[in-house]
Amino acid sequence: TTVMLFQAQTLPAITAFDCKLARCSWCDYLAVRGYGVWSIDMRGSCFSDRPAEMDVDPSLNGPIVRTADAADDIKSVADFVLQPRGLSQHAAIGWSWGTSTMTRYVSLNPTKVSKLVIYAPQWFRAANPAPTTAYRLATRDSAYTRWVTGLSQSQITTLLPGNTFDVWWNATVLTDPTADTRSPASIRAPNGIQLDNSVLWGNGTAPYDIEQLICPVLVVRGDLDIDLSLNMSQSYYNALRTSPYRKFTQISMGTHTIVFEKYRFELFRQVQLFLDEEGPAAIRSPFQSFARTFAIGPAPVASPPSSTSNSPVSSAPTATGNPTTALAPTKPNSGSALSISGSFLVCVFLSV
Repeated sequence: TTVMLFQAQTLPAITAFDCKLARCSWCDYLAVRGYGVWSIDMRGSCFSDRPAEMDVDPSLNGPIVRTADAADDIKSVADFVLQPRGLSQHAAIGWSWGTSTMTRYVSLNPTKVSKLVIYAPQWFRAANPAPTTAYRLATRDSAYTRWVTGLSQSQITTLLPGNTFDVWWNATVLTDPTADTRSPASIRAPNGIQLDNSVLWGNGTAPYDIEQLICPVLVVRGDLDIDLSLNMSQSYYNALRTSPYRKFTQISMGTHTIVFEKYRFELFRQVQLFLDEEGPAAIRSPFQSFARTFAIGPAPVASPPSSTSNSPVSSAPTATGNPTTALAPTKPNSGSALSISGSFLVCVFLSV
């Protein structure tokens, strides 16, 4: 099975999904379980091509790389992966803003996606002032403040043991070749998403038609997430009226960035269970074969129950068999759109 993961609005996919905390990233976790893993960085992020507007002062241009642009990037990668291999479908995972871009992509290409995982989805909210600059900067301090806002000191100590944050940030800052030209060092992020937050989500308009989704969907949220509320996650879930089945899982002691935290393996495990299953137990009714054999109609279908759990699992080895403390990204060769970092794992950098 092929699975594609798409980034949040500021953080590059390569360190969101493949930063080897405790010697195991989410990409590793999927790869050692037999999945072909593709981690996608949109244009303007990480080692993907950056629009010319990002090479000059951000005030000289308006916001760039909106949700529709990023969804087009996902389609380009999907075509690149599926067609040469004779594949017709892949599974998809989106996080935060990545849930909007991935949902838009799936809504426009509904037959290409076998299953969709939505981790911390965006939904309608009060409009913020629209940005006017092409891109913004994220520093270590701004990233840390956003991460821990709303947490007590004991929660911070529990969720980010040791040097967890610094391991992640030190890998992340390497993804922007201009980071050290600014003081403090910072990474650039396109502002198109911020514009969409204001003019679309803030005005009651989604950047996609959710009723075009025809695949099974899992919605996941951490119960300490103050960026995207429980109501927003449930509203997304409730709007999935055309999905053949849907699930909602809330993980205790997890924030918006649970993917880096102590209990991240529960996120990995819940998503893995969903990806691996052939269908929910309610659909695989014990009466199904009987009904089909005697042609008395379809088996009954019930709504699957929600789940809430919290039991970390042990770390898995990396796909390459050479575990490291943290990912140290390397710029791909000139003209190359791909950087291969494992026998099953591929991180995609877009050339546009």
